[in-house]
Amino acid sequence: MGPLGFCNLDQQGLTIKGFDLRAAVGSSLTKPYYPALWEESGYAPLQDWYEYRLNVPSVMPERLAKLAQASQTRFNLKVVVPKSRVEMQVLGRDIMELFDTVFAPLFGTFPLGEEMHEFYIKNYLSMLKPNYVVAVREGDEVNGRLVGFLVTMPSVAKALIHNKGKKNIMSWLRLFNAYRNPQEMEILLAGVATSHRHQGVMPTMMHKILKRAISDGIKAIETTAILDGNEKDAM
Repeated sequence: MGPLGFCNLDQQGLTIKGFDLRAAVGSSLTKPYYPALWEESGYAPLQDWYEYRLNVPSVMPERLAKLAQASQTRFNLKVVVPKSRVEMQVLGRDIMELFDTVFAPLFGTFPLGEEMHEFYIKNYLSMLKPNYVVAVREGDEVNGRLVGFLVTMPSVAKALIHNKGKKNIMSWLRLFNAYRNPQEMEILLAGVATSHRHQGVMPTMMHKILKRAISDGIKAIETTAILDGNEKDAM
């Protein structure tokens, strides 16, 4: 089974379609000849993942806004957006615990554990833009149980390609400008507690992040790999 990374948060699988497209930073784009090479070696497809590119509308879709409001009222959901990197680190611990719960049963994944949680909080979550992270708690914004998370970031993929691996003043300026004035956004992680599936948690978070995207002039949102069938269960 493979190719696989060292843990759940590493890239998995081979690209089989979309070789003409640009990969998200949180994903991968393998060479076009890889699938045939694997099949000629006796391997067969085992599991599919999908990635999506979503065009951001100029105004919020009315249906999404109504669904988000109805879900929050009916199920007593509270939307949480960290205001600082300190708040991001605190929220990150709850996100990683829920991540283990909702991702561990999926294909090719396993619980990361506390040590790995701290590693990712320190090296990744704490460096994200706080207002690009959305979570949902049940009942109370501070102490309520976390039931959903949506972690996104400004896309710097185009800047990285332009830099061609170089490290100089211009390359850092391109990355800084792409991060501060993004044209695209990437969805890195998303999850909903099993107990709150089909209660509008994901549409509620998408409404909040889409509001941010429209406000920041984002033109498109790229997802990273989504396990076949999992997008239906996450709603």
